[in-house]
Amino acid sequence: MSKTDLATQLLDAHVAFTKQQLTGPGFEALVGRNLDATMADAEQLKLAEVVAAKDVKAVAHTYALDMVLGGAVPALVGDMLRKLFGHKINDKTRLIDLIPDETFDEWLDKLIELKEAREALIHVTVTSPVFAALISELLYAGARGYVTDSKVADRIPGARSALKIGAKMASRAKPDLADAVDSKLRAYAKANTQSSLAASEDFLRGMLASPAFRDGLHDMWDEYKTTPLGEMRAYLADDDLEDLFVIGYEHWQHLRETKWLRALIDAGIDQFFASFKKHSLRELLDAIGVTPDHIRADVQRFLPPVIASLDNKGLLDELIRRNLAPFYESDAAKALLGKS
Repeated sequence: MSKTDLATQLLDAHVAFTKQQLTGPGFEALVGRNLDATMADAEQLKLAEVVAAKDVKAVAHTYALDMVLGGAVPALVGDMLRKLFGHKINDKTRLIDLIPDETFDEWLDKLIELKEAREALIHVTVTSPVFAALISELLYAGARGYVTDSKVADRIPGARSALKIGAKMASRAKPDLADAVDSKLRAYAKANTQSSLAASEDFLRGMLASPAFRDGLHDMWDEYKTTPLGEMRAYLADDDLEDLFVIGYEHWQHLRETKWLRALIDAGIDQFFASFKKHSLRELLDAIGVTPDHIRADVQRFLPPVIASLDNKGLLDELIRRNLAPFYESDAAKALLGKS
């Protein structure tokens, strides 16, 4: 028998043996043996010995920053969001089912502790032009309402008649008197806005630090915590949800182009390697909670269907042969066969 014929027969036998291992009853034992050996090897290999931080950064940059996502991705995510938003489970799920009272209390206590952040937020809010305009408008509305309020006139004997007579006479003598009064009221409101802003800031600072503020938030939580999530659909339509996703997706595209995101990704990877580069791969898996049982279960869950599908379509033999044939066709194999 020629060396070529013998090599072919050995290749056929090797392919058949490998296929039997993958599809036969011994597959679970095969996975167990290889997993045990791999875990033993992982105890001997440190993270820094098998991968470099720069290579991890390169991969992260490729997928997080540089890769152009296909048009199907945003469409798929949009469809998934609509499906999740409209899911009937939302009609049976309340806020308190997701956020227990204990968790709400912990978050609330922590937010109240953030004094510097809270006061900075108050200052920014109160000194904004929008808030100043609101205060000015409230002062104007209050002063104007006080002047024209019938209840004020009722407290002063004869004031209601005097106001009526005065208004009629003023209208005849000077038709634009009402506009002048209105202008004076607005000037008063504007002049007192800054002092009102300062008072508002002091009021908010004291209110947010008071037990009454915490009690108020608790009352609000008690009122809404049993509300089903599905009721949000009354305030947010499918079109609104899609628009929000589009805006968020476009903003994400912008963030991908910033130095900020690249710097944070690099800093996170550097910190990961600083923490684990001297640890073995097994220690790394243990640190993140991945156990051999997890890996074994996943392999046995996903790999057999893939192997079965390849076999049913006649692709498994070719896959095995494609990986083994180069050896049996090599000069080294022929040399060994020639010595047999």
